[in-house]
Amino acid sequence: MTNPPEPLDVGPIAGGHLPVQERDKAQVASLLRTAAAEGRLTQPELDDRLHGVHVATSFDDLIPLTRDLVPLAPRTNVLPSTALAPTSTEPTFGFSMFGGSRLTPAISIAPTYSLFTMWGGGSLDLTRAPFVNGVCEVTVFCMFGGITVYVPPGVNVQNQTVAIFGGAGNHKLAPALQGAPTVIVRGFVAFGGVGVQHPK
Repeated sequence: MTNPPEPLDVGPIAGGHLPVQERDKAQVASLLRTAAAEGRLTQPELDDRLHGVHVATSFDDLIPLTRDLVPLAPRTNVLPSTALAPTSTEPTFGFSMFGGSRLTPAISIAPTYSLFTMWGGGSLDLTRAPFVNGVCEVTVFCMFGGITVYVPPGVNVQNQTVAIFGGAGNHKLAPALQGAPTVIVRGFVAFGGVGVQHPK
């Protein structure tokens, strides 16, 4: 007997651990009331799920309330619900020379990022926000320094960085889950290193 596939719309990989706001709860409640009006939920079911919305603290609490009402298409993103996806205006370019830079998206993961480092260090943390695209491309240029890209467990990682007198690689990454987003790291490193790893 085979185990059912692990759901990809919950947990840190999907941003399920992130806290929900009142506007998120309002959207889910509206979806539930619409489903009840269409006859897809009985009144007791609606009342029970609305209570779940009221006490929810994270997206993982909301997803089970609507999973049977919103059919999941083939995975092109891993956000709990595209209707709940916020619009991000966070920076996507990091620059450091004789110093350090750190990009830590907190709203959503953008489709592209660029990191430039010379005689310094840089990092990109993709573990604190949900992915809203199936692919995130990270372009790096690193000389006499280092760049680290942090990814959540389960994502697909392709490190295509070209290294001369330096190194580029993935460090003890967990196996990729089927349907998870892909992070592609490409660019150039000389006399330095570019690594992809999970947070410590």
